[in-house]
Amino acid sequence: PALLSYNNTMKKNSEFHDYVLYDLLGNDPRITSRKMFGGHALYQDGAIFALIIEDTLYFKVDDTNREEFSSRGSKPFQYDNGTKIITVNYWEVPEEITENRDALFEWVNISANISRASKKK
Repeated sequence: PALLSYNNTMKKNSEFHDYVLYDLLGNDPRITSRKMFGGHALYQDGAIFALIIEDTLYFKVDDTNREEFSSRGSKPFQYDNGTKIITVNYWEVPEEITENRDALFEWVNISANISRASKKK
């Protein structure tokens, strides 16, 4: 297959972003987004809780919810910084969570609260 051009990749990322923000999250006024690192960061009332990178939605995790993600087969977001692979505390949101609006918003709130708590440390 041919490699996607930068413009096609950005368009695809934007379409997925819009799907997440407007369809999955129902255009919740407390949730905003900003472009970041070739993807998007999602915020709830100013607290970053998610990343959208290459058409994948990742939520912030810590020791309180990491096992919930892991037990559902989720993987952490990783990137190569040129010298090593970096793993961050954002994990793929399982499909069954994105298909259940109540569960999705519960996970949004948990991840946003983790972000708020980490800023207080």
